[in-house]
Amino acid sequence: MFVLVLILGLGENRQIITDPKLVFDSITHCNSVAAQLAQRFGHLTNPADFAVAYCLPRNEAKDGT
Repeated sequence: MFVLVLILGLGENRQIITDPKLVFDSITHCNSVAAQLAQRFGHLTNPADFAVAYCLPRNEAKDGT
């Protein structure tokens, strides 16, 4: 399983978004959604709108979910 992490903004004003609903069984599907989110919110001209998205492996035994 893979969890999608979205980081919006830059510097101290950035927000890290990890929604428990953004969990995928396939890394390919997770990467596709991450790319679409980064494209949608990733405007380099305005740092407040800058976005980075990552797909991280989720170990259910460690995470407890």
